[in-house]
Amino acid sequence: MKHTVRLLSILMALSCSLSAISQVVDPLEAMEITPAEGTVQSLQNFTITFADLSVVVDENAVPTLQKGGGATIEGHMRAGDDGKSVLVTFDEECTASGHYFLNLPERSITVGSQQLLPLTLRFVIEGSIDSFYEQITIDPAEGEVESLQFFTISLPQYVGGISGMATLTNNVTQRTYHAAMLSTGYQVRAYLSEEVTDPGQYTLTVPAGAIEIYTLGEQVHELNFNYLIPGNSTGWFYDQITITPDEGAVESLQDITIHFPSTVNGIVDGSKATLANTTTGTTHEAAMNCDGNNVVISFDEAVTEPGRYMLTIPAGALIVDALGEAVHELNFEYSISDGQMPSYTINPAEGDVYRLQYFTVAYGQRVIVDEDVHPVLVMDETGEAFDCNLLEIGGNAVVYKEYPTSILGNYTLTIPANCIMIETTGQTNPEMVFHYTIIERETFVPTVIENQPEGELRLYHRTGGVVREVEKDYTVEEGENPYEIVYEQQDGSLSIVFAEDNVVYIQRPVSWSYYNGWVVGFLEDDGKTIVVPMGQYVAYTHSLEMAVQVGMFVYNEDLDTYVYDESIDEAYYTLNDDGTISLEGTNEYVILGTMNRAFGDQFQYLDYEWLQAGDYASVYVPANEQPVSPPDDLVTEVYYLTTANNDGMEWEPYKAEVELGFDGDDAWLMGISKYLPEAWIHGTREGNTITFPNTQLLGSYEALFYFKCAEVNLVDGSTTPKDLVLTFDGEDTYTTLDYVFITTDRENLYFVNYYQGLTLSKHLDEVLEVPEDLEPDEYFYTFTTTYDGNNEVEDQMVVNLGFNGDEVYIQGLWDILPDAWVMGHMVDGKLVIDLPQYLGDYEEEYMGTYPIYLIAFDAHTGIVQPQLTFDYDSSTGVFSNPSTAYGMGINKTGYLNFQDFTESALVPVNPSSGLTTIPAGQARAVEYYDLQGRRINDISSSTGIIITRHADGTVTKSLKK
Repeated sequence: MKHTVRLLSILMALSCSLSAISQVVDPLEAMEITPAEGTVQSLQNFTITFADLSVVVDENAVPTLQKGGGATIEGHMRAGDDGKSVLVTFDEECTASGHYFLNLPERSITVGSQQLLPLTLRFVIEGSIDSFYEQITIDPAEGEVESLQFFTISLPQYVGGISGMATLTNNVTQRTYHAAMLSTGYQVRAYLSEEVTDPGQYTLTVPAGAIEIYTLGEQVHELNFNYLIPGNSTGWFYDQITITPDEGAVESLQDITIHFPSTVNGIVDGSKATLANTTTGTTHEAAMNCDGNNVVISFDEAVTEPGRYMLTIPAGALIVDALGEAVHELNFEYSISDGQMPSYTINPAEGDVYRLQYFTVAYGQRVIVDEDVHPVLVMDETGEAFDCNLLEIGGNAVVYKEYPTSILGNYTLTIPANCIMIETTGQTNPEMVFHYTIIERETFVPTVIENQPEGELRLYHRTGGVVREVEKDYTVEEGENPYEIVYEQQDGSLSIVFAEDNVVYIQRPVSWSYYNGWVVGFLEDDGKTIVVPMGQYVAYTHSLEMAVQVGMFVYNEDLDTYVYDESIDEAYYTLNDDGTISLEGTNEYVILGTMNRAFGDQFQYLDYEWLQAGDYASVYVPANEQPVSPPDDLVTEVYYLTTANNDGMEWEPYKAEVELGFDGDDAWLMGISKYLPEAWIHGTREGNTITFPNTQLLGSYEALFYFKCAEVNLVDGSTTPKDLVLTFDGEDTYTTLDYVFITTDRENLYFVNYYQGLTLSKHLDEVLEVPEDLEPDEYFYTFTTTYDGNNEVEDQMVVNLGFNGDEVYIQGLWDILPDAWVMGHMVDGKLVIDLPQYLGDYEEEYMGTYPIYLIAFDAHTGIVQPQLTFDYDSSTGVFSNPSTAYGMGINKTGYLNFQDFTESALVPVNPSSGLTTIPAGQARAVEYYDLQGRRINDISSSTGIIITRHADGTVTKSLKK
C-alpha cells in the first residue's frame, strides 16, 4: 500500500488554495471568438472580442488548452493593440484529432468594469479512425511492470458508456483474470479484484464494442495491451532440478546424475555434456543418456585435477515434452581442491581499536565473494547485532558496516562459511570469528562557544570585501586548477556581545561561513581596540573528529590560492567614533578566514585546508534597531514547542524546548526561532491569552531575522499580518492556529522559514493507554481515502473498538500504526472524539521520524477542528460519519496529512441485533444488510454486510464493497 505525504504548500508568494470559490457571472452574449467553438482543423491562436467594448487582460494569467481528459499545455494572453480584443496564443500547434477545451482563468479578463469568471470554450479537431486509435494511451504503459491490477485507458473522445468486462490473460499458462471497467469521461478505468504478480507475458483485452463512443461513428475495435512481469514463468521446472553429486566442493568427478521434475523424452543427437576446468581451461566431454526423470552423464575417467569446474548441458539438448519449450542451458558449479584454504590476514587485526567500520580479509590470491551474505558484528555486552556488507575490492574480501561504530566495549565479527571463494581453486572459507575491543582514544576536543554568551548584544551590518574560491564555469584542461578567485562585497549581518571585564564575543566572524560559533576577544583599556586571538574554533563534529578554525591567510601566487599564516596570531578591530567597527591589517592579499582541522585519522588529508572564503577591510555598521531583552531577574518555565516547520521546500515536524516568563503582565518567550533559539520576543498577558506584537527583531543569523505572524486564508492564499495570540487551556498548554514566520525583511513577508500554528506545553505528547480490563470487539472500518494525494478510493480494514462506560476506545484507525488507540465519549447518543490525539511516531524510510496526530478539518478551508463526531445506531452498533473529513497529520495545529478519510463507518464484524435468524438446517441461506444493519434484498451495487448460514450450522459474515 503506497502512502505519500499530501501536504499544504505555501509558495514563496504564499499562493495556496484548497478550493476555489467563484462568484457567478452571467455570460457575455456579445463575446465572439476566432476560431469559433466547434469543429476546426488545428488550434494555436485565438482572438476574443466583446462587440466594441474595451478590455483589460491580466498578462500574468495562464490560459490552458486541454485535450479531453489528457495532457494540458499552457499559453499566454494579452490585450490586442486596439484594446478591444483578447489575444490567446500557445507555443505549439495542436493538430491531433479529439475534443479540446480552452480554459481562461478567473478574472483574467475585465470588460468595462466587469471581471469575468473562468471561461471554458470547446473545440473539436476531426481525424481519421486510425488517428483515434493512435491517440489511445494506457497507464501503466505497456511493457515491463512489477504487478498488474489497476489500468487507466485514456481516449481522445468522450466515452458514452461501458458494456462487458476486460480480460487479462497470462500468455504462458493461459490463466485469465476478469477486470471490471468504469467510464470517467475521457478515460476508462479497469481493475482486477486481486493483484497479479506471477511472472509471465500478459495481454489485457478490451472486447470490441465494450467501450461506447457515440461520436466515433462506429464501434470501438478490440483493444489489446501487452505487459511483462519479469521472472521465469517456467521457473517451477528449473527450481526442482537436482544433481548428484551436489554442486560445490568434491574430491573427483566422473558419474553425474541430473534429476528433473518431468520425464526426459529424449536427447538431441550429437548433444554432449561438457565439464570445463575454468582455472586451467581443460575440457572433458561425455554423452548423455535419459532414464525416466533422470539424465545420466559418465566421463571415461575420473576428473581429479584441482580447480573450479563448470558442467554445462547445451540449450535444447534435452527434450521434455511437458515443458512446452526447449530446455535452457544448464550449468552446475564444482570445485576440486588440493588442500586447505590458504592462510589470510585481517585488517584491523584482532585486539584494541578505536572504531570499527571496514575489515579487509586478504589471502594473497584473488577471491570471489557472495554479496548476498551479511557478516554480523555483535557488541558482546549488549548483544546488539549489526548486519554488514561483504564486497570484493582489489581482489580481497572486504566487510563493510554502513556507519562507523565507536562505542566502547567488546565486539565479535562473524563471517559465515562458504561466502569467500579462492578464484583459482574454488575453495571456500570456514566460519570465521574475530574479536575486538574498542577503547577510548585520547584526542584533542576543541572548545567551541555555541550558545550566546551573557552580556549586551549588539547587531551590525557587514560591509567590506570578501574573497571566494569558486569552480570555473568552463571545462578545465588536465592539470589546470579547477577553481578561480573572485572578489565581492560583503553583505549580511553579525552579532557582537560586549560582556563584563572588557570581554567581547563575535559570532560567525567570517562571512560566507556556515558555522555560527563565537570567538572571544578583549577590549583594550583605551576602549578603542578589540584583540581577537587567532586559532579559535567555531565548529566541531565529534563523530568525524573534524573542527573549523579561524585564522589569517595570505595569497600564494605560485599556488593561486590563500594559505594559512600561523605567524599572524591576532586580529585587531577598531571601534570608531561613529559606532562602526573596522577590521585592521587586511586587504586582498591578507584575509581573515577559516580552515578544516582533522584530529582523527580519517580526514588527515583535509587538515589545514582553507575553506575557500575570507574577509578583508571589513567594516561593521550598527543596525538601526536591536533585539529585545528580558529583565535580568526574570523567572521562566520550560515549555515544549510543537509545530510543523517549512524552510521553503518541505514540511518537517519541529520540537524545541523554550522558556516562558512573566514580569507582571509582561510576557517573554525565548526560543521561537529554530535558527536563533536564544532570541526573545515580548508580549502582554490578558486573561487566558498572551499577545506578542507582530514584527520583532530576533537577532542576526547571516542577516537580521524578524519574527512575524499572519493569518492565512487557505482558500485564496492571501495573508493578513496580525499579532500572535496564544490561548491558554487552563492547565498547561498554549495554542495558536496563526502562522509564525521568520523573515529577513521588516516590511515584507519574504520568509526564511515558517510554522503552521504551534503549541507550548509543559508535557510531551504521550500515546493513549487503555484500561487493562477493556474487552474490545472487531469492527469493519470502511472509508474513502486518497492514498496518492489525488485519486479517491474506497477501502476497508478491521479495527478494535471497546466500551468503558461512556468512553469508547478504537485501535487501528491507521494501518501504519496499527497498535495506536484513540478515545472518545458518548454524548447525547453520538461518539465525540476530542482532537488532536497523538498516535505515536512514524519512521519513514529515508525521510525521518514524524509524530502522528488524529485531526479533523474543514474540507473547504483546511482549518483544523476541535472534535470529530460519529452518529451511532444503538440497534445495529454501527458508527457512521458521512461528511466530516479527518486524517493522520504531522501537526496538531494545521492539516499536513499522511492519509485522509471521509465517508467512514464502523460496523461490528459480528452484529447481534437486527438480523433475521434462519434455521441451521436450511442449506446455504444468504442475507443482505446495509451498513445500518437493515435487511435489504441485494447489495450488488452498494456496500453492505453479507450473512451466509450453512447447512452445518456455521455462519460466515463478510463485508461487500
